[in-house]
Amino acid sequence: MRTMKKLLCLVSLSLGLASCSTHISPSANLARYPSSNTCSTKNECVQNFLRDIIKTYRPSGEEEKARDYIKKKILAALPLWSNEKPTMEEDHLGNLLVRVPATGRFANQSLRPIVLQSHLDIIHAVKGAKPGEDLRSYFSQGVDLVEEIDGWWHSRDFKTSLGADNGTGIAISLAYGVDPAIEHPPLYLLFTVQEETGLKGALGLNFSLDNAIIINLDSLDADRGLSLVRGGSGGNSNRIKGKVEAVSLPDSWATLEISIKGLLGGHSGHDIAKSRVNGLILLSRLYTWLREMNVTASIAYARAGQLANQIPATLDVRFALASNRLPENLEKLTTKWIEDEICMSSEECKNDKRQVTVYLNQRPVDKKMLDVPFTERLLSTILAMPNGVLTGNPDSPEGVITSNNVGALVLEPISESMNFHTEFAFFTRSFVNLELSETVAKITSAYYGLYPEGALTTTNNLNVFGWVVPLDSWLVRLAMSGDSSPFPSATMSSGSNESGVLVSRYRGVSLISLGARVQNAHTSNEKLDVDSFIKLDAFLRDFVVRIGMHPNGVQ
Repeated sequence: MRTMKKLLCLVSLSLGLASCSTHISPSANLARYPSSNTCSTKNECVQNFLRDIIKTYRPSGEEEKARDYIKKKILAALPLWSNEKPTMEEDHLGNLLVRVPATGRFANQSLRPIVLQSHLDIIHAVKGAKPGEDLRSYFSQGVDLVEEIDGWWHSRDFKTSLGADNGTGIAISLAYGVDPAIEHPPLYLLFTVQEETGLKGALGLNFSLDNAIIINLDSLDADRGLSLVRGGSGGNSNRIKGKVEAVSLPDSWATLEISIKGLLGGHSGHDIAKSRVNGLILLSRLYTWLREMNVTASIAYARAGQLANQIPATLDVRFALASNRLPENLEKLTTKWIEDEICMSSEECKNDKRQVTVYLNQRPVDKKMLDVPFTERLLSTILAMPNGVLTGNPDSPEGVITSNNVGALVLEPISESMNFHTEFAFFTRSFVNLELSETVAKITSAYYGLYPEGALTTTNNLNVFGWVVPLDSWLVRLAMSGDSSPFPSATMSSGSNESGVLVSRYRGVSLISLGARVQNAHTSNEKLDVDSFIKLDAFLRDFVVRIGMHPNGVQ
């Protein structure tokens, strides 16, 4: 398929007729891609749903437009259903459940419902954005989609995240609710909210799903194509806020302003083993380097990263420096040190999208700064924290048992006060519950030890344990059976946390997680292998039929 596309591309280029990609503007007339309710024989229907979802504004906590899109499609298709029709239910959080009656040979049978589960929200990532910047305006008209002739979809110029995580699951699920010609057992299409900000939708679900067969459609495999996941790590996400006393910044001191944008970043689970540069760790190492040159330094302002579950791809910092100890050519020395540090990662070194700016101001632009001893204790403590892969796992595609991501740091002066506002966020994952708890406790204790008692408050945004389905379970074996199965193996994943919530909340469920090939999720470099999306849709059509015919599919 791709070979033919490439050949057509070369012919078109030689004739001057076309380029090798299709640019889909978010404001384009949707009539170019007429939505069809005939999804039983044409994958184009599902691709059109995905195009629409990608062009829909849906940040965590503001999923209304995505939910309304699904409702409108379901309602418009109701006349196609002859007898029993799909019904919709929305809970207090905005989770949406669409109950789709069985069709074909499965009508009027007593079968376990199959839940197809995906989340509505998207991680916002923007190339060149400042740390802490509100990114919602970049997505107000959805994502500016480009469809390459080689089968990859991504945002135009890789400006923003794409939203294939988890738009693919939404689009595939929706087809079953609009076309009664697709044969399947009874289905529940479950669309959850706020997955990316602590699994709030899944944790607060108000629907009865006991004894269901659940297929989560949110697993990712960046390299091997389709993914079949039979277990996921536990996750614990924390954000610690507080304030600390500031001191006056002497008029004789200088400031060194550093801005770093466009690091690769990535998903705190799937990408944690890739040795990518973490902007917060880079800040801590940079401070250590300045002190090693006998420069007296503090911080007048700093922001690194934004979310606990993203590897920080940005850094903005203003160091306050004692002017009597500054080496010559400090700007050049600092720039070279940063580039050398970044290039310790071969993948990061090849990244031509990063921007590094260093500027030395001989006069301070700020009136206050953190106390020098506190600054040194803070950054040395963060540098010593567990980060990255802590213990390995050869059975996981990411090769991880336990990992931690120091995801965000905010140090900014409070106006009309001699205090700094501070925030620190981190995300810990593990398949071993004891390791998960001990790592979180170690990091929290170290950070709290820097502040006076009562100065900090912690918000725990997520605390779920891992889940594992035995390799010989009937659902895993069914997914891997047959000559046409695209799954040579079933893996464990450092993600799929919603699946862990569902397993723990509902009794008697059978669960696996499936996904298409998505690279660089949670970054502006996110892209989707659309052929894998098409294959996943085709596999699921056959798989739900085989589940309905299996003895364990009976109610």
